[in-house]
Amino acid sequence: MAQTELAVKASYYMVTAGTMALQTEGSGAARAQDSRSAVGILRAMLSQRRGVIQAYKVVRAGRLGRPLHEVDEDGGPICTDDGGYRELTDALVRHTYNGEALTEAVVGLPAARARWTTVTKSVDNLRQAVSAMESVPAYESGDSLVKREGWDPPEIEKARRYLDKVSRTLADWADWYHEQNDEQGQGADIDATDVRDL
Repeated sequence: MAQTELAVKASYYMVTAGTMALQTEGSGAARAQDSRSAVGILRAMLSQRRGVIQAYKVVRAGRLGRPLHEVDEDGGPICTDDGGYRELTDALVRHTYNGEALTEAVVGLPAARARWTTVTKSVDNLRQAVSAMESVPAYESGDSLVKREGWDPPEIEKARRYLDKVSRTLADWADWYHEQNDEQGQGADIDATDVRDL
């Protein structure tokens, strides 16, 4: 019953936004290769975990009057080459839920942006996990166990080594970014000076 309700609501917002066509006729390449009706596409979509999450996100965005965007397996938005969110289209929905794996970027800025989203999610998950551990009481209605008794130093040291390595890696990325942009900025200044001297 809940899945049927989700399907009805998602189809409403997808059709309204032009993300899904009610008819199978048309000249689009995706439509020519995939003659399934909207019902068939929704059935395939809701048979997958990602599709259920996508439908839920569609309903939420539709209710708020926001554009519909594609999401990944965890419900996170998928980015385009220019850093925006990938718009959900009829062709994209048909391709994603026709039994074929969606081709994802594996090189360049789009792939790196997708990986960065995973990095930031992981950092936030770690922050939440540490906070959750700190909130564990030593006994019912008691103070924090770790604040009261601490935690095994070798385990802490091992975790800190991993975190330090990741921190140094991120710092390197920031340094390389600044170096690249500083060099480009200096080049631009030289060019501007040369033009003024002409």
